[in-house]
Amino acid sequence: MKNPLAEEKTNFAATEAYKRNTRLQQQLVLKDHVAYRAGELLLQGWKLNWKTAKGLVRAPKQLGSEDFEPDFQQKRVDIKIGLDVAWMASKGIVDRLILVTGDSDFIPAMKFARREGTQVILVPMGYRIRSELREHVDLVRNVPFPPPLLAKTC
Repeated sequence: MKNPLAEEKTNFAATEAYKRNTRLQQQLVLKDHVAYRAGELLLQGWKLNWKTAKGLVRAPKQLGSEDFEPDFQQKRVDIKIGLDVAWMASKGIVDRLILVTGDSDFIPAMKFARREGTQVILVPMGYRIRSELREHVDLVRNVPFPPPLLAKTC
């Protein structure tokens, strides 16, 4: 994808972030008792980065290519996970579900699972969560990210 100002091409698959995240996903897929659901990452274009946008409020300046960042949006993961949660709870397949998220889009699935008698544990990975999300889980457990063992292998 080309940067909107410099016309420089960026190959996101060659970035360290892509490589690191790909290794993490490959490791997660192989873990016992983990159901990994991949979505689709869509590049919507480019946007001003947060630091530049904040700075422009204080002092206008000429924009450069470094002031922009890709605007990625993840699609189709929430519905996949929500369906898994509802299906497993409705069939009595699990007694306990552990969701690693901070996304309040999961509240309907979490409420359903709890009504079906499934214990729901939320792991927000250190992020603050909205009170309405906390209200619909049985337990919240924080885990540092990256976990110490995983950090050494990534």
